Amino acid sequence: MCNDFGNNIPYSDYLAAFSQTRIPVKWPNAAPNLEPRDDIWPTDRAAVIRRLEDGTNKFSELRWGFPPARPKGAPVINFRSEGRRFPVGRCLVPASHFFEFTGTKSPKTKCKIHEGQGGLVLLRRSMASDYDGW
Repeated sequence: MCNDFGNNIPYSDYLAAFSQTRIPVKWPNAAPNLEPRDDIWPTDRAAVIRRLEDGTNKFSELRWGFPPARPKGAPVINFRSEGRRFPVGRCLVPASHFFEFTGTKSPKTKCKIHEGQGGLVLLRRSMASDYDGW
């Protein structure tokens, strides 16, 4: 899981991209105010497309990340999902780019990864949260 990404995609581009797929999405009645952001970290609010319990998909803005393991613990910001199953709670995180950090010692080198044309990248995640109190 990358723990830093950015989103500079206009809302109209979401509508255009998903109109060309077979993924039905419930969109808000009015366009949300999505400000361009170069760095979105765990616990920040971000646009996501999440699967609802009835099997439909909905565009939402949620705090993203894994909630802390303990009530007053720090959020989990780095997690390997290989070999794990997430039957519920997955979502798509629209992004214009994401970052990977390389090196073995701090400060690590921050590498920006993007589509190349300034387009939409969809990150599959199991980390968006709308839990009360988090």
